[in-house]
Amino acid sequence: ASVLYAEQNSGVSTTGTIPVSFISQFDVGCPVGKRVISGGFKLPDGVTATTAINVTLRQSYPVTDSVWRFWIANTNNATVTMGLFVLCAAA
Repeated sequence: ASVLYAEQNSGVSTTGTIPVSFISQFDVGCPVGKRVISGGFKLPDGVTATTAINVTLRQSYPVTDSVWRFWIANTNNATVTMGLFVLCAAA
C-alpha cells in the first residue's frame, strides 16, 4: 500500500475505498518533520446501520514514527468509502 498525504490542521485526512467482501490496508502519513500520535476512521454521513455494522476495523497501529496503518474489513454487498485520519505533532 502507498502512503497517503493530505494535511489538515495538525493532522492528515484522506479517504479509503474497500471493495465488496475484502480487507484493505491503508497507510496514512504525517508531513515531513511531524510524527504520528493517533489514527482513526469515519464512515460517511448517511450510512445505514446495516452498512456500518458490516465494516470492521481489524487493526490500527503506527508502523513508523510518521505513518499509521489501518486494516479494515468490508463484508457488505457494496464498496464502502470512508474517511481515514491521523493526528500529527512536531517531531
